[in-house]
Amino acid sequence: MSGNIKQSLLGLEPHQISMMYTERNSMLEALQEGIIAIDKDRKITMINESACRILGIPNKNSTGQLIYNVFPNNDLEEVLNSGIARLGVENNLNGVLVVTNTVPIIDKGEVIGAIASFRDKTELVQLGEELTGFREVLESLRASSHEHQNKLHVILGLIQIGQIDLAKEYILESTDEQQKLVIKLMKEINNPVITGLLISKISRAKELGVELKFNRLSKLDTNNDRGKDIALVIILGNLIENALEASARSNKAYKEVVLLIEDVEASKRIVVWDNGPGIEKANMKLIFNQGFSTNSKGRGYGLKLVKDKVASLSGRISVKSELGIGTKFEVVFPKEELLNDKSSNS
Repeated sequence: MSGNIKQSLLGLEPHQISMMYTERNSMLEALQEGIIAIDKDRKITMINESACRILGIPNKNSTGQLIYNVFPNNDLEEVLNSGIARLGVENNLNGVLVVTNTVPIIDKGEVIGAIASFRDKTELVQLGEELTGFREVLESLRASSHEHQNKLHVILGLIQIGQIDLAKEYILESTDEQQKLVIKLMKEINNPVITGLLISKISRAKELGVELKFNRLSKLDTNNDRGKDIALVIILGNLIENALEASARSNKAYKEVVLLIEDVEASKRIVVWDNGPGIEKANMKLIFNQGFSTNSKGRGYGLKLVKDKVASLSGRISVKSELGIGTKFEVVFPKEELLNDKSSNS
């Protein structure tokens, strides 16, 4: 009999089971994802703190209750009946939009329950936006690094052929030009994050054989608000990158992108113009849709993120394009949105 009991306990001793139970609970409570499990009778057997937080449940007294009494709209019962997992499904749980992964719990070939993990979609979108913003900066820094590497090769070549004075002159001219640009942008933009982005985009433009011009620039001061800096990086980074790539694809001898940032009464106006091939009329209504892209790389997420972040600043975005002439994106939002206390992280 004792042998049967030990077999049913998977060969584990009582103290081992106790330790595993404690470790399991600690891990579940440490997760940011909400976790809910039910047994074959549709009763909740486990719910962690994150699930309570996301769904607005004050405590974990839901354990033992029927799942449909607590969460009418869920995939747990369907997975329990079918035995087939449902992954990456968007659900509205008690008014909260979440992304859910639900899998069956199977023992000896029999479905004995189901478990769902989910996370507030708003949090996932925010994380994705932050990563996109950082990716823009990293891509620009890569281009900047490539440009500096080319300059180092020139300096090394001049030294190797004995042109020491010419190498010194080249170094002084390069550093002086860069310093003047940094001072100019810092003074006009008053935002080190955006200044860094624009300087790196100049390097990216040179890499693509496009001239990036600054027509007029005005302050984009956010009082060091990280969320708003990220929003501006996403807006400017994507619009400038798209414009540079569009101009690079054109067959014109002179390829250019123009950036304008100006104050218009109580509004901030950002314009990015390129002399690329333009956008087909049929595509104009689709460019802000997630997944749509005219780029051969086929990313299709940048302009959707731009539109969302413009909306987070209570702004609007418009686009005009003419085939063979170029494309102009215009963003307008209230100046006070950069300085007020409302987070643009949402």
